[in-house]
Amino acid sequence: MQNAQPIRLSAARFGIVGILNTVIDFGITNALFFLLQPSTTTQLALIAVAAFSAAAANSYLLNSRWSFSGQSQGPRVAGRFILATALGMALSTAVFLFMMRYLPLVAEMPSLALLNAARLCSVISAVAINFLSYRIWVFKDARQQQAREALPGTELPEGAWKWLSGILALGLLARLWFVWAAPVAYGDAINYSWVAWFIGHGQASVADSFWHSLFDFWQAGLVAAGLGQYAALVLASLVPGLLLVAIVFDLTRRLYGYTAARIAGIIAALHPRLVEYSVNGYAETFYLCCAVLALWGICTLWNRPRNLLAIIAAGLGLAGWILVRNEAIVFAGFAMLTGLYLGRDRIADLGPACIKVGLICLAIIVAYAAANEMIWQDHGLLRKSTNLGRQHVEMLDPQAAARETYGLAEMPAQPPEPALQRWIRNLRYTAERLPGMILSPFFLIALLLPLVYPRRESGRDPAWPLLLFSAWPLLFYPFMQLEPRMLFPTLIGAIVFSAAALMPAGRWLNAVFSPSRSDSLRRAPTAAMLISLLVVLPLLASHSMKTRGYHRQVGEWLKTHMPAEVALSGDGYGYVTASAFWAGRRAEPRPWTDNPGDLVQATLASGSALVLYEDYLERFNPELLPSLNTGMPGLILAHEFQFPDSGRVQVWLPPGKSLQ
Repeated sequence: MQNAQPIRLSAARFGIVGILNTVIDFGITNALFFLLQPSTTTQLALIAVAAFSAAAANSYLLNSRWSFSGQSQGPRVAGRFILATALGMALSTAVFLFMMRYLPLVAEMPSLALLNAARLCSVISAVAINFLSYRIWVFKDARQQQAREALPGTELPEGAWKWLSGILALGLLARLWFVWAAPVAYGDAINYSWVAWFIGHGQASVADSFWHSLFDFWQAGLVAAGLGQYAALVLASLVPGLLLVAIVFDLTRRLYGYTAARIAGIIAALHPRLVEYSVNGYAETFYLCCAVLALWGICTLWNRPRNLLAIIAAGLGLAGWILVRNEAIVFAGFAMLTGLYLGRDRIADLGPACIKVGLICLAIIVAYAAANEMIWQDHGLLRKSTNLGRQHVEMLDPQAAARETYGLAEMPAQPPEPALQRWIRNLRYTAERLPGMILSPFFLIALLLPLVYPRRESGRDPAWPLLLFSAWPLLFYPFMQLEPRMLFPTLIGAIVFSAAALMPAGRWLNAVFSPSRSDSLRRAPTAAMLISLLVVLPLLASHSMKTRGYHRQVGEWLKTHMPAEVALSGDGYGYVTASAFWAGRRAEPRPWTDNPGDLVQATLASGSALVLYEDYLERFNPELLPSLNTGMPGLILAHEFQFPDSGRVQVWLPPGKSLQ
C-alpha cells in the first residue's frame, strides 16, 4: 500500500484546492449575478464561464505546484491542462444551464437559491471531471500507469452468449415495464403509425407521405401481420431497440474488450432514454440500430477490408440510417473520405471495400425510391429538408416556433438567418439539452475518454468512426431545427466510452482505497452508474405518464361519445392527434389564430369538434387562454376534463352536432 500513499496525499490536496475553487466559483457567480442581473441564457452562460475560468486558473497554480508536485511539468502539461479544462468548462456549463431551466419545474425557489443550486450541481460535475482528467492525463506519473493497465482481450470467452442473452432479457423486462407504467403514444410516432396503418391495410394512397420513411415500411409489415395499431407502434421500436443493445455490446467488445462490452450492454439495456424510445413508436431506435450496425461494419473493415459480413452490415446500416434521416448521407460521405485519408497507405484494400459498401447502400435507396414512386408517384427522399429553413427552435422560442409551424400565412417575411449565427444559437441550446438526454453525470465524464484512455492494442478495431458519430449531432444538427432526440448518436458514444472508462477508474479506486488489495471496489463505479440509471428510469416513466398519459382518457371519451361522422380538430404539436389516436381516428390541427372569434368561425365552417388543451395554450398560444374561462360564443361545451398535471381539456361542438 506504500504506492497508494502518494496518490492519497495528492487526492487530499486536490480536495483542499477544490474547496478553494468552489469558494471562488460561487463568489464570482453570485457577484456577477447581482451586478449584471442576467435575463438570457447567453448571459448566464457567460457568468458560468467567467466563474469557471477564475477557479480553473487557481486550480492550475495550486495543483501543479502542490497537489501534483513532482510530476512532469512544462508546456506540454500546460497544453493538456488547457484542453482538459476547456472540455470540463463546456460540460459543467451545460449542467448549469440545464439545471437553471429545469429545476424550477421540480420545485419553486427564489432566483438566488436557484442560481446557487444549479451552480452546485455544475461544480460537483466539474470536480469529478477535473479530477479524472488531471489525475489520469494532465499530471500523470509512473504510478498512474499501473491503474491504466493493458486492455482486456476482445475474444468471446465461454459463457459470453449467456451474458448477452441475460442482458437482452434485462433490456426486454425494462422496456415491457415502461410500457406498463407509461402506456403513451404521442408526437411524430402517431404520424408514423397512421402511415404504416394505411400501408399495411392496402390503403397507402390515403396516407400522408410526408411522414413516410423506411421505418414505416417496417411497421407496416407488423400491421399486415395482424397486430393492432398500438401494438405495432410499440413493437416497431422495441425490436430494433433490443437489437441495438446487442450491436452496442459487440461494437464495444471490438473496441475496448469483453469486460467493457458487458458494462456497455447493461447500460444500453437500462438507459432510460433508450428504454423510452424503444417503446414509444418513434423511429429513433430503428435508425440508431442501423447506424451502429454501419459503425460495426466500418470498424471491422478497417482491419479486415475483405470481410463480406462487414461490407453487407455497413451497406445495410448506412442505407437504413439514410432512409430514415436523409441528412445522414453527409455523415456517410464524410466517414468514407476520413477512412480513405487515414488509411491512405492501404487504399488498394480499403477502396474496393468502400465501393462495395456504397453500391449496396445505393441499391437499397434506389429500391426504396422505386417503391415510393409506385405508391405515391414520388421518390420520397429529402422529405424533411424543410427543417433547414426553420428560423425557430421549439424549446427556445415555443410561441414563435408554433406560429411558424401552423401559421405560415400570418408570419411576416423574415430575412434568412446567417448559418453561423443559427449554429452558435443552437449549439448553446444543444449544450443545455445534452445533460437531459444523457441523464447521468457519469456519461459527461465519459466524454473525456478519448483524451485519458490508454492506447489500444495493435490490430484492434479503430475508435475514430465512433468519435465522428458522437460528434456528428453537436456539429451538424445546430444548422437545423434542433430537437433533443437528435442527440442520440452522442449518447451511444458516451455509453461505449463510459463502459471503457469505468474499468481503469475501478482499478484505480481499488488500488488507492482497498486496504486488503481485494477487488471489493473495482466494480463500485459500474454499480454507481447502474444505480443512477435505475433511479432515473421510474422518474422518466412517471413524467411521461403525467405529461402525456391523459390523452388516453380523452381519447377513450371521444371514442365513446363522438359520432364517427364528426371530424376532430384541435391544438397542434401532437396534442389533438394524440387524443384522437386513442379514439382510433385521425384529427387535424386547428387553424392558427390569436382571436377566439376567428377560431369559432373556422370551426362552424368545418363542422368539426374542437379540442382545446390548457397546457398547449399556456406554452404556445396564451392569447386564447381566457377562452377556457369565458367560453367560445357560438359553440357548445360538450365536455371538460381536469387533469392535475396538465390542466383542463375542453371539447366544443358546433350547434346541430350532438354526442352519441
